[in-house]
Amino acid sequence: MKAFFLIFNLFLIILVSTIGIIIILTGRKDIYGYRALIVLSGSMEPTIKTGSLIFIKKEKNYKKNDIVSYGSVVRKNAIVTHRIIDIIKKQNIKYFILKGDANKSRDPYPVPATAVLGKFIFAIPFLGYFISFAKTPLGLIILIIVPGTIIIWEEIKNLKSIFLLKR
Repeated sequence: MKAFFLIFNLFLIILVSTIGIIIILTGRKDIYGYRALIVLSGSMEPTIKTGSLIFIKKEKNYKKNDIVSYGSVVRKNAIVTHRIIDIIKKQNIKYFILKGDANKSRDPYPVPATAVLGKFIFAIPFLGYFISFAKTPLGLIILIIVPGTIIIWEEIKNLKSIFLLKR
């Protein structure tokens, strides 16, 4: 029975730590050039499914056919992930022409290279839904606070039994 609780506590610690790390990665800042994003639309299906958690990495150069995430030119604070279909230069500034794989037409505005946040590395389907839930108050309670409380309670019981044995 003691082995079960040890394994259960280890599982909870790994779960809470993993969720915490992913929540931090899905924040606004990148960590060592990496960032995690949640896909909210189907514009890149079937390549990237809605609800996926994607990871991007900041690069120095991007080329045609790369899938990149960028700060939307149209909607403030929105991040879009689309494929580069062409690269143009205007007045020594590089711009990307982008298009979602599922979209019939390209994005309405060229995107300056400086607006690109990173290149798509890989996706974990459906994990984005889970992370979105974990960021809500109810998700925080169910996925972080409850398991954390269980871990703390078990450790207090262990310390109490150790302390009582020394008497």
